[in-house]
Amino acid sequence: MTGLPVAVGAVVWGGVVATFAAGKASRLTWIDVLLLFGALVIVPLAATAAPWRDRAVEACVGSALLLVPSLALARGPAAAALTAPWVVTAAVVAWTALRPMWGERRGLDAGQVADGAAAGWFVVAAASLPVSRMGWSVLGLEEPIIELTSVHYTFAGVATSLIAAMAWRRASSRAAKHVATVGVALVVGAPPVVATGFFTNAALPQVGGAVLLTVGVYAIAFVLLTSVRDRDDDGLAKALLVVAALSIVAPMVLAVGWAAAQHMRLRALSIPDMARIHGTMNALGWSLCGLAARTRTKCTPDRRVFVDSV
Repeated sequence: MTGLPVAVGAVVWGGVVATFAAGKASRLTWIDVLLLFGALVIVPLAATAAPWRDRAVEACVGSALLLVPSLALARGPAAAALTAPWVVTAAVVAWTALRPMWGERRGLDAGQVADGAAAGWFVVAAASLPVSRMGWSVLGLEEPIIELTSVHYTFAGVATSLIAAMAWRRASSRAAKHVATVGVALVVGAPPVVATGFFTNAALPQVGGAVLLTVGVYAIAFVLLTSVRDRDDDGLAKALLVVAALSIVAPMVLAVGWAAAQHMRLRALSIPDMARIHGTMNALGWSLCGLAARTRTKCTPDRRVFVDSV
């Protein structure tokens, strides 16, 4: 039954895209469209693939539906209030996923750490949204960076962490396992480094964080590609893995280039263009295909650690 809520989210997002394409949603930007894709499709799909609590998929879709009118309204208390169920859902998911991990923290493997990180990044993504809908600035950061924080932690945080966990479990050789472990460490640890760069406007964490994340994602993509021949998956799963691994190459080059251009005399895409190119390829190629592959592969997390405790 978890497929039905994801399908509902996808249909609603399709309606948003159609309205946007027809020019009937004057308040929406492509960043808003990507944010809704993350909330309506990627996070529910993540809840299907991840060892989160029962009914998490339904809760994610139900609370995400309220984000559509939130983004249709002008920034202010009403728009922010509609994000409250989304924040609560993220908090409950994170609590029920991370609380059992605390007692098992010394025995966790890299895959479990990545699964737990995904739940934590869900909270960061959700908590950024009411701040954005209120139109507040944080430590000098203003829109669209606040909203992009929510978008970034949905795709580079939630989705990428779960894909990294899948890659670690699929690694069939010692060398591949080492590469996957490095990849997990980088994709889990790099987002806070990138955030530090934005808050401080310092080149080292902003550019360095983008480089670290890129290396980590490339490591995960490499393991996914090499695992296709070593695993007995169906044809669709293999195709999804290949598309995910290949589709992330160009977007990460753009990400490093954009970060470097903030501190050097380099040409880079504008933020709207980055959203259309980098963001769309990341969302549809890497995140969607990667998570869809995870739901179809035979690599499943150890549910002895992730138990439904509420």
